[in-house]
Amino acid sequence: MDIESNQSFSGPIAIKVTANKQYSDMDLLEEKLAKASEISDPVCFYPRAHKKPHCYRIAGVKKDMHYSKWKLNAVAECIRNKPIIDAKNILAGLDKRGGKWIGELLEQLLEKAVRRGHNPEQIWVRTITVGGSILLRKPDIKGRGRCGTIKKPKCSMRIVLEEKTD
Repeated sequence: MDIESNQSFSGPIAIKVTANKQYSDMDLLEEKLAKASEISDPVCFYPRAHKKPHCYRIAGVKKDMHYSKWKLNAVAECIRNKPIIDAKNILAGLDKRGGKWIGELLEQLLEKAVRRGHNPEQIWVRTITVGGSILLRKPDIKGRGRCGTIKKPKCSMRIVLEEKTD
């Protein structure tokens, strides 16, 4: 088999090894400085110089609704992170009582945003937070000398709308 031709060779390969020059610390430093001077100015990042554009947010709260927080959160889950127009269409098709309350609050916030000069097509539902508590506890007297408590749930919600400026 001829090694000098461009055919594959499966035998041992000869490697030429040469000794490295002895560098002092000053020689290494001069070499690095020479390479650094060839490179143009570095790109610097100043975090306070590049601020994100301010996005418009509006929030509203509705409190003390006589409704379960679990049921209200199920309705809220349907419209989280959706455009406001799609959210209103989804709520119009729901037959839950919580959908009516969320729809009322969305309408109020949308009217407020439009009065301030924002485009309703760019507004979307950023977050809906639902919380709950107990409005009333009263004794429930049952038969055979037993008793319990009646708990009336109440809940509140907070909606944050945001304008997307793409």
